Amino acid sequence: MNKLERIGCLYLTFLGHPGGLSFAQIREYLPDAYPAGPGEDPETSRRKFERDKDELRALGMDLKHHAAGETLPDGSLAGASIYVIAEELQRLPEIELSPGEVQTLSAVLMTALAEASEKSHS
Repeated sequence: MNKLERIGCLYLTFLGHPGGLSFAQIREYLPDAYPAGPGEDPETSRRKFERDKDELRALGMDLKHHAAGETLPDGSLAGASIYVIAEELQRLPEIELSPGEVQTLSAVLMTALAEASEKSHS
């Protein structure tokens, strides 16, 4: 799984679990991203996850770690060591594009997708 796919899957996984996830659950949901099999160093996956958390933060999703027994944002207690979205997702301000700008942006994206497809097939 490449980095962009891993970050996207991680982002969507946390969106689907607003109550938080333990690292074990993250590994269970994303086994290709954070392997846990025999011969896999758990620290390697943990370091990768820590770097990925920085990427998520840049996308507006800041994860906060809560140890077992700590109070969670909803007032309940964490039953295990979990990561929870720290606060409301940060979003860019809404932008309005003219029809010409939309068409140009679409053309640029289509060109980029075509180039990426050609590279993956060569």
